[in-house]
Formats: sequence, structure tokens, C-alpha cells
Amino acid sequence: MSALRPLLDPRSIAVVGASPRGNRGLQIIENLQRFGSTARIYPVHPREASIAGLPAYPDLASLPETCEFVAIALDADRGLDVLEEAIAAGIGAGMLIASGFGEGGAGAHRRERLTALLDASGFLLCGPNCYGILNVASGFAAYSGQIVEPFTPGPVGLIMQSGALTHSVTDSAVGRGLGLSHLITTGNEVGVSLGQYVRALAADDHVGVIGLFIEGLRDADDFAAAAIEAAGRGKPVVALTVGRSELAQHAAHAHTGAIAGHGSALAGLLRRCGVVQAGDLDEFRELLVLFGSGITPTADAVAVSSISGGGTGLLADLAEDAGLELATLEARTVAQLAATLPDFATVANPLDLTGAAVEDHGIASEALAALQSDSGVGLVVLALNVLAGSAGQQELYRDQARILAKRAGEAGSPVLALSLTSGACDPVVAATLSERGVPLLAGARPSLTAIAAWQRWHRQPPPRPLSRSSGDSALPWDGTVLVGKPAMDVLGEAGIAVPEAVLAASPAAAAAAWGELSAPVVLKLEAAGLAHKTELGGVVTGIRSRDQLAEEATAMLATVRDRAPELDIAGFLLQEQVVADAVECIVGIVRDPQVGLVLTVAPGGVLAELAGPASTTPVPAAAEDIDALIDGSALGTLLAGYRGAPRADRAALVELVRAFSDLVHRGGPEVAAAELNPVLVLPEGQGAVAVDALFVKEES
Repeated sequence: MSALRPLLDPRSIAVVGASPRGNRGLQIIENLQRFGSTARIYPVHPREASIAGLPAYPDLASLPETCEFVAIALDADRGLDVLEEAIAAGIGAGMLIASGFGEGGAGAHRRERLTALLDASGFLLCGPNCYGILNVASGFAAYSGQIVEPFTPGPVGLIMQSGALTHSVTDSAVGRGLGLSHLITTGNEVGVSLGQYVRALAADDHVGVIGLFIEGLRDADDFAAAAIEAAGRGKPVVALTVGRSELAQHAAHAHTGAIAGHGSALAGLLRRCGVVQAGDLDEFRELLVLFGSGITPTADAVAVSSISGGGTGLLADLAEDAGLELATLEARTVAQLAATLPDFATVANPLDLTGAAVEDHGIASEALAALQSDSGVGLVVLALNVLAGSAGQQELYRDQARILAKRAGEAGSPVLALSLTSGACDPVVAATLSERGVPLLAGARPSLTAIAAWQRWHRQPPPRPLSRSSGDSALPWDGTVLVGKPAMDVLGEAGIAVPEAVLAASPAAAAAAWGELSAPVVLKLEAAGLAHKTELGGVVTGIRSRDQLAEEATAMLATVRDRAPELDIAGFLLQEQVVADAVECIVGIVRDPQVGLVLTVAPGGVLAELAGPASTTPVPAAAEDIDALIDGSALGTLLAGYRGAPRADRAALVELVRAFSDLVHRGGPEVAAAELNPVLVLPEGQGAVAVDALFVKEES
């Protein structure tokens, strides 16, 4: 935490703008006192002699020392003035809680002034437009909002770009062990960025898991490096994101922007960095509770149990939706369960303990023990119907909690409780489980989704560092779009397989070149900057004779000149047509405004839109990244030999995509988009061929 220590753990703090009559400034002082901050606290007010029992000072110049941190609880304009004074006085860190710095389009001039102040001084600023910072270990709570009560300390460092949404996470988990080490609201992040906070928490021994609410990334590369560093230290990073970007805005010429879909660039970056992405606030909260518990799976699959037959059916369906791997029970386990359960019970996973377990507590205890001892079970889950039973039902769920808590102390896989529904939690149930380190999750769907993500995180290898290009291999641009023969030549030079081809300046030259290629031949119009030839009638396939080639070239020339008389036609590109059975796909790269260049691999042709939104991964991509993209779409099924088709050469496709990714990566910041459409993947062992290529320059 050393780089951000003055911001996250200062030894002295000036609070400017606190009023004894109550405001955000007073809230900061009260939070500092509530959490027992060891920092020296100096309220600053031009007229008050004391605030919250502390001596007050009229201005920063009157303080008995130069503080390390200043909390500014004033409006935007006055806050900027005080910040300038603080920087001049030698204060190095602080927070600005006011809004009005460009959010919503208002206050751009203030943001410019603030940015200039920070750039010139190196001042470490939290905000503006934020609640502030809570560091539980030191009690430093320069936080201008209400903090959840009762408060549970623990290993979860929560960093949120929204202050108000902190309550949705912390307040809804009261009593279930969501223990915080930090609560940081970053606001507009004109100063310290998300990546800097993540890096600081990754290095903090009090932090075991980092939770993020992300509205946007100011520095994607720095964030990625920090997230990878956290993963390398064994600290999960869990993120909930909003504000999905539209890839197509920078790739109007390329088809990839349309199939990649909203939000896929950021999701791809998070996946590549080992970050667990939550789908909503409920899932986000349950992930933090689960990762924060410190339990780890002992095997790759899970066993789930309930006293409700209907509940087990629901859990089975939701587990499949979540991608949660349910264990196939060993024969020994099945025999033990059959001997334990009533004779009318069915041994399966999820396991129905039956209503008999309500009366006979030994049934649940012995069944859970059998599941824990199964070598294929990495986690045993007991599902409760509710978090808090009504009058007359309380004892049932408390008994179940006691059984599970007892099992937590025995040998075997870890145990976990989840409630099929959410709501208020019975404090006895929560305390019983918490004392033995048993997580208690709420809501069947978010809980199972969280468990599945937790399992995957513990199986995945550490993420590799990202690399970015300085653009040391510029593409041979001729205008803003590179297509046709020059684009295909670039591919060939990069070692990417392309069809044999001949360039002809006229129909007569095309006919004269007939003998240089094997039939059938594809005829394509050659024109600089023409991204889409088909719409103009500029592509003809299946040509099998010299005469047909001459006729088609003459007709194509007339058609295109009629439809686009302004087009500068250079001639024709003749390519040998690939005639083998092949899987058609699209390989595309587009530049996302936050993440940079990202790669997509998806089914091509008529399947492009039917296959749905495609995933992405940052460029450059390694073979394992490309394999993950293929397996994440229908393309993996198509390559494996769909409906009796021969298996396609997946290995050749992966190598082609990797080479293309490297090529575009070396092209650097000039590249807005690049696409191979289509790529034809031949039967296994026969390779993959890029039939057409498009490169789009950023200035387009």
C-alpha cells in the first residue's frame, strides 16, 4: 500500500467544511471517531471553536501541522479553491466529495482546472463526487456517508465507483458474514484510478478478496495489470459492471462490431485478467460472501442437498443454468446414502434428504458426512427453504444450521448453507454458522451462480500479463481502408494461408491469366477502399472456364460502373476457390474505446447473427485465449463435426487466429478494426484459409 499510504492510511487529517449542525463534513468526523481512527483529526471552520468535541481551526494555514490528508466537504467551486490551498501548503492526499466536475455534461471547466492541479502536483485525490474511504484496520474512515450497522470487519476490500450502491451490497448482507477491510468510493476518478486502488489492496495483508463496481475504466492497461497482480497473490477480484460500450462505433466498415455485441470488450478483458464478473447486485453480494469466507474447494464438483424434493428439482435446474458441475457420486457414497435415507428416498445429486430428516437429525448428519467423504465432491451444500423461519418454524432451520456447523469441524470437503429465497436472516442461524466458518448464501439462483464462478476461479491458472504494441510494424495503408490484393499480401507475409491469386487490370487480362489458377475460380472487383464488394455485384464464385471468366468480368465491370460511377476501379482479383467441405467463420478485431483492440472468433455466413453475441479477448491473444472463444460459441460444436460433418482442423484455425492477432497487434494504434471474413476451416489435417481481409484505419 506504500504508494497510496497517505490516501488510505494517513497519520493526520484536516476536515474542511464540517458543521456542528450536521452535514457531510460532520459525518466524516463522526465516522473517524466511530471506527477509532488513530489519525490526528483537525476540523476546519471559519467561525466554530470546536466540532464534535475537537478544537476547530479557521483555515488550513492555522493548523498545528501540515496534514497528510484533507477531506473537503464543500461545494465544487469552494472545494477547488481549498484544494489549491492544500496543495500549496504541502498536503499530499485527500478527497473531494462534491459533484459538478463533468458528470452529466456539467462542470467541464471545473474538471479541467482540477486535472491541471493534480497533474502539476501529483496530489493523490479520491473523487470528486464520492463518499470517501474506510480503512478498517487503522480505523481511518474519511467517509461522508452512513456505514452499515452492525458492521462486520473482514477480508473484503470493496471499491465502488458509485457511493449509493454500497448500501445495496452491505446492508442486504447484514448478519451473513460479509466482513469488510475497506470501503472505497472512487467517484469520477479524476485523481487516483481504479487500477491504483486495486494494486494497493492487492498488497494489503488485511485484504483477501477485492470487490469492484465498475462504470468505466480510465486506464484499462493499468487496471488489467493490477487485477493480474491480485490474482497472482491469490486474491480473487469480483466485478459488477455497467455502461457497456458499443464496439461498432469504431468499426463501421467491419462486421465484427455487430456480432461482438454490447459489453463484450470489457467482459473479455475481465475474463483475461482472471476477474470474476457478476451479473447483478445479488450475485455480486453472494460472490463476496463466498470468497470472503476463505473456504476452498477440495475437488472440481459439488454435492447439493435439501429436505425438499421440490427444492432439489429446482436446484438441479438452476445448477445447469449456472454451469455448476454436480458430482457423480462414488458407489461407496451411494451405498452409504441408501443405508442412511428412508427406503422411499432416491439417491441422487442434488439429494433429497426427505421430510424424515426433519424429525431424525441423524439422517442429515450422516448423509452430509457421506457426501463430505466422497473424493469427487469439493463442496457440500445444504439448502434451507428460508433464511429465517416464521414462528413455530424457527427451530427447524436452527437445527439444520447446527448440524451443518458440526459437520464443518469434521474431515472432508467444506460445507456451505444457502437459502432458496432471500430476505432477513435469523441471527441465531447466522451466528451458528459463522462461528464455524460456514458461509450462508441467499437466493437459489445468485447463490448457485456464485458457487459455479467460485469453483471455476479456483481451477483456472494464473492469468498472464497483457502486452501492448507500440506499432512497430505499420500496415501499408493506402487511404483509410486496406482491402483486396494488398490486404491479402499482408496476410501472406504474416504466414497466414490465403488462396492462390492473380491480379488482372481488365476482363481481357483476366481471361489471359486463366491458366495460372486451378478451377473453379472466384472473381472479385479490385478497388481501393471498397470494403463490401458483394453489395455492388463485385463477387462471382464458381467460374470454371476462360470464356465464363471473360463474360463475368465484363458484366461485373458494367454493373459496378452503373451502381457506383465514382468508384476508382483498379481491376480484378482472381482467386482459386476452396471447394472442400469447410466450416465458415469470421475472425475480427475491433478497437474498444476503453479496452483497446479485442478479438472475436465466431461462426460465419448465415450463422453469424443466429449464433448470438460473440465473446472477445484482448489482443494479442494466445492459443488458450482463442480456444476459450471457440468453446464459448457454437463454433466449437461446428468444428467438432456437427450432424455427421467431418471434424474441422481446429488446430490450424487457432494458429491462423493467433498469427492474425499478432499481425494486428504489431499494427499498433493506427488500427481501428481488422477482419478475415470468411475463414474456411478445412477437414482435420488440411488447414484453414483466409479468403478475404479488411483493415480499417483509426482515422476513418
